[in-house]
Order: sequence, then structure tokens, then C-alpha cells
Amino acid sequence: MYIEGFLESVDRFVAIRLADVGQLIGTATLYWHSSSQSVDIGILIGHPRCGYGTEAFIGLITGLLSAGVPRVTAGTVIENGPMIAVALRSGMREVHSEDNAPGYRFFAAPWQDDSDRGKRDAAMG
Repeated sequence: MYIEGFLESVDRFVAIRLADVGQLIGTATLYWHSSSQSVDIGILIGHPRCGYGTEAFIGLITGLLSAGVPRVTAGTVIENGPMIAVALRSGMREVHSEDNAPGYRFFAAPWQDDSDRGKRDAAMG
């Protein structure tokens, strides 16, 4: 049921594969938030401490921003040191807000010009 939920949604569940051999090494979720005009990335890599998570995360952020998504975000529980490291190595900055849930850390990539919504819609389409 989880995967099927993406079929009729603007959100995406994507495979992460090694470029040279096509081996599946993880997955990512991309959740579109229309109220904040942002995409929230979640990532799961089955090969810890190989750099694959950071490489995949940077690729996702770059692709989304290049496609016109105005803001890319991520969040994790405070105990998830590897995800926090991936977010920071990927150039994201921690976002501090009164709205942040206790026990969680939130990150955002730099804002991009929101003038071309068509690119964003095509990327999530």
C-alpha cells in the first residue's frame, strides 16, 4: 500500500542505483508541500559510510533546484547522526523555528527563484 500511494500523487518514491553497474543501493522519497513550495527529501541507503548517501542527496537537491523547485528540505530525529552529516555535507543549513517538533532537526537547501513554476511542476509531474 505504501508504494501504491505514490502512484496518484505528486510525491515520488525513487530507486537509488550505482551509476556504473545499476545496482540498487537505496531509495528516496520526495514529498511536495504546496503550502511552503518545497520538496522534502527522505533517503535510505543500504551501504553506510561509503559516501553514497551524500552523493545521492546532492544529486537529488541539484536536480530539484535545477528543475525549478524553489526550496528543498529534509528532517530527521536528533539521534540520526548519519543523516545530519549527509544534510550538512550536502550544503544544507539547519533551520531553527518555533514550529520545529521536539527531538527533530530540520535542514534546507538555499532558496531559488520561484519565477518558473512550470519547471517545478514538470519535475514533480
